[in-house]
Amino acid sequence: RSNLVLSILETKKGTVWAGTSNGLCKITKNSSNQYNLKSYGEGLFIQDLIEDENGDVWVATKNDGLYKFISKSEQLIKFKENINSKIHKDIRALSIDNEGNLWLGTYNGINIITKNNDVVNIVNIPYQENSLSKNTIKSIFTDKKDLFGLVFIMVVLIFGILQMKTLVIIGRIQVEMD
Repeated sequence: RSNLVLSILETKKGTVWAGTSNGLCKITKNSSNQYNLKSYGEGLFIQDLIEDENGDVWVATKNDGLYKFISKSEQLIKFKENINSKIHKDIRALSIDNEGNLWLGTYNGINIITKNNDVVNIVNIPYQENSLSKNTIKSIFTDKKDLFGLVFIMVVLIFGILQMKTLVIIGRIQVEMD
């Protein structure tokens, strides 16, 4: 276990997860109002957690790629190697859009894993108008109540200054707004 907690998630069923600098910790409350702790993935530096529609928990790691905790089997597995090879290994942020696509904010742009397990990469291309302003993604938020499912991206600019971008994905067309 680690004292450095980087991410906390409460699932729809009330289970609390803590992503730490030394693995994943599942926190449950028993009928006597006592808390039980169970650890998974010792040695993984976990930066973000998100629950999907199936109740599984996606795990973003620093330099170890993407993991998934399968609720039914109580197993933490490294996500499909053929997908992990197409995404950046330093994943900082996770979000799931209105269509169920998984967005990964990394230190090398954005990776999107579609429902069909296709991988879309969005990166900074210097001097291209609709490119990301920088590749270092700090945070991703999807507006689930918005009809278009706006995705907000926070990127790190020079000297730690943050800039907020809004990405609107319509089909395969990306429009970036300040």
